[in-house]
Amino acid sequence: MILPKQINPCPINEAVVGIRFDSSLPSDAVFGVVYNQLKDSYQTVQQLPILQIPEAVRNNDPNLIFQPYYTLSRENFAIQLGPKVFSIAIVENYTTWQNFLNEIQIVFEKIGNIDFITNVSRVGLRYINLFEIDIWEKLKINIKIIEREIANEEIFVRTVLQRDEFKVLLQTGNQLNLERNNEFVSRVSIIDIDSFIQEDSINFFENVSAMLEKAHGLEKELFFGLLKEDFLESLNPEY
Repeated sequence: MILPKQINPCPINEAVVGIRFDSSLPSDAVFGVVYNQLKDSYQTVQQLPILQIPEAVRNNDPNLIFQPYYTLSRENFAIQLGPKVFSIAIVENYTTWQNFLNEIQIVFEKIGNIDFITNVSRVGLRYINLFEIDIWEKLKINIKIIEREIANEEIFVRTVLQRDEFKVLLQTGNQLNLERNNEFVSRVSIIDIDSFIQEDSINFFENVSAMLEKAHGLEKELFFGLLKEDFLESLNPEY
């Protein structure tokens, strides 16, 4: 299958690359050394509500260990950072994968130069695509319950696929509530794809581009493979 370079309008609401890591620094020192490397480009800093939770709880609750504590942002890029997690996202106004990858490479080169990360245990690339229409019948997914095909109901599907060394988490659904600032905006359909490697130790910083290029290829192949041909044609694909 020849994959489009892009479709119009672009449904990508958010794209994010994230790692989980172990550090040679105390938890409260990670933000300072990372911010010092990125402050010239990412000058807007926001503390996240998790910092209101006592440190002892944050460090010992397994549900909080990999949560970010700060957001650093500029234009439509946002970095989230915690003692064991780092991610960079492009939020809305997505242009091209190459533009996003260029920023990823710049940021991770700066992070790698600090040399405080002793081990990476998870690498993931996630794309969240939103459609303002019900796309369920436009997807190559069939679900039956008691021999009855499900089509017009409210549906949400979550599955994990194995693709070489990657796992690909696919979440898709229709008739979902889209909210901004805790206010209802509209009902949308979603195709959410997270391609990730999760191992005891990942050789990430020496292979940033190659690893993410493969993750992106897997994501793109699955996304366009899900779309029925007539639906894809209605999205003005450019090859």
